[in-house]
Amino acid sequence: MLSTYNASTSAITLFTYVCMYVCMYVCMYACMHVCMHVSMYVCMYVCMYVCMYVCMYACMHVCMYACMYVCMYVRMHVCTYVCICNVFYNAVGQSFFRVNS
Repeated sequence: MLSTYNASTSAITLFTYVCMYVCMYVCMYACMHVCMHVSMYVCMYVCMYVCMYVCMYACMHVCMYACMYVCMYVRMHVCTYVCICNVFYNAVGQSFFRVNS
């Protein structure tokens, strides 16, 4: 039972990481493209920070719902909390990485 739980939480952790990574990459690319195109006079760093917060908010919701949908599909009751925790953990980790890189 414990090994099944550990395997499931590992799979969910991987799923949320990949989801957040892909979502943030796509969102940041699209947002930066639109921001820089619409307002040529706005500094690139302003666009970057605005996009990061917009994308973070959007991706956290997208990935949390996607994770919960997958969890319901495989009928895991415990993973609602795991989904929420992993999405927040990945969001914080990726925002820290983007700001410091």
